[in-house]
Amino acid sequence: METGRSCGSACLSGTRGINKRGRALDSSPRSDVSPPPAEAQEAGAQPPAAAAPAVQPEPGARDLDAGALAFNPVGPLEQNTSRDDLIDAVGELLPGKNPGHRQGALIIAAIGNLSLINEAFGFNVGDEVITIVGKRLRSCLRERDCFARFGSNKFGILLADCEPDKLEFVAKRMIAAVRQSLIETSAGAVSMTLRMGAVLLPRQATTVQDAFSNALDALDSAREKRGDCYRLFDSSGGRISRRTRNILIVDEVIRALNERRMMLALQPIVRSGGRQPGFYECLLRMQKTDGTFVTAGEFVPIAEKLGLAKLIDHRVAELAVGLLKSAPNLKLAINVSGETANDKEWLSLLLALTQGDRSINERLMVEITETAAISDIQESACFVRALKKVGCLVAIDDFGAGYSSFRNLKFLDVDMVKIDGEFVRNVARSKDDLFLVKTLISLARNFSMRTVAEWVGDEETAVLMERAGIDFLQGFHFGKPKLVGVGAQTAPQQPATQQRAGEPAPSEPLRQPPPLQPSKPDSAAAG
Repeated sequence: METGRSCGSACLSGTRGINKRGRALDSSPRSDVSPPPAEAQEAGAQPPAAAAPAVQPEPGARDLDAGALAFNPVGPLEQNTSRDDLIDAVGELLPGKNPGHRQGALIIAAIGNLSLINEAFGFNVGDEVITIVGKRLRSCLRERDCFARFGSNKFGILLADCEPDKLEFVAKRMIAAVRQSLIETSAGAVSMTLRMGAVLLPRQATTVQDAFSNALDALDSAREKRGDCYRLFDSSGGRISRRTRNILIVDEVIRALNERRMMLALQPIVRSGGRQPGFYECLLRMQKTDGTFVTAGEFVPIAEKLGLAKLIDHRVAELAVGLLKSAPNLKLAINVSGETANDKEWLSLLLALTQGDRSINERLMVEITETAAISDIQESACFVRALKKVGCLVAIDDFGAGYSSFRNLKFLDVDMVKIDGEFVRNVARSKDDLFLVKTLISLARNFSMRTVAEWVGDEETAVLMERAGIDFLQGFHFGKPKLVGVGAQTAPQQPATQQRAGEPAPSEPLRQPPPLQPSKPDSAAAG
């Protein structure tokens, strides 16, 4: 809840702040303040049996100026500085508004496992945790610092007059304050993690937007580590902000979709023994405006996080069906995201593209990852049944990576499992990996499911997989992905005398089409 200007410019001028009720807050240093009252009472929960011990500074850590680490009893969370006040206070430390060249730091702190608390106990308990964590963080601040709720699980903290060499100590002390004891809630005691990203002011930012963007970028780096973590923004020359990079990627993806610059590269999946392609996997490529191509791994993960997965999967379906129509003997496999695997709209689009022609549907295999399939096993099973009903085949991709139970595999009733390449690529050097792959092959065979070994990079691995009973092989040893366009002239072809019935041709190199002429992008989507 936003309140009156209890901080704002007062945070940086050293004057006393004004609380929600208009009363002046005592800004004198308090080095002898005992820990605040039982947190759980403020959060609506039962108090713990005993007060937690005070947090001691790490050995060898530098002391801050008087009162820097004293408790600051500013009351419950609703009396925090507003977000607007925090933004104003950050601006006062930036060039143009900081004639005294004062130093400070902006920290964005995030509660690491709050979503798990919300799911397990409900949002009321999550709110209790937010209140208590906020109270513990505030206890480490001085009166002239700023503290505000920044997001669903985030707090913004401005440390005024904080020298760079003291920032890390303050950050670690705040982490220790949160971790000093279990958090007592109405649902019981819980333990929380805290990640923090910081930016030095004015050294590492020239605008307010830069300050918050850089702090969030540092927070993203902290999130890559398990448990509690603090990271300072890396302002080394030539480094582009992760968030800026993500924005650029998303913008490029949207424009590529509108300008028809998304294309498919086909990689053969060959039959064990004869080594003739049984089908091809469609791998997405994005053509940049300069004519170069980007692999899916460089843009799909970010696009999925930002809600573009359905748009990408729609385009892949359009391209794949176009190829199937152009080559009657061609069989293809396409990947769909976890979001699409529960999307009835995508299935309707597929049927509209094929016009219900089973001769096309029966030559299309849809791959979903094991982890996506087991995230909502009931919905995934419905999706599989719907695809099989119209004639499509279904495969589980990266099998073994999600540690799905045997019961889940049987329940899904897919046609094929593709064994995760992480296990396949080392079978020639690892007895454990070979044993695991053999076990997965045996399991799939018991359920009458065919198997594919991914990432086969050499003949020795191929032979071991064939001896283990694998049905299909895929990897650079049998062919790298090659770009194709939509049209019979670029689809794989093979003389009928060398082709098994119903199988696509393998060996002719696929011709890359000329660069596409971009059409005018849709203004609403291209923004």
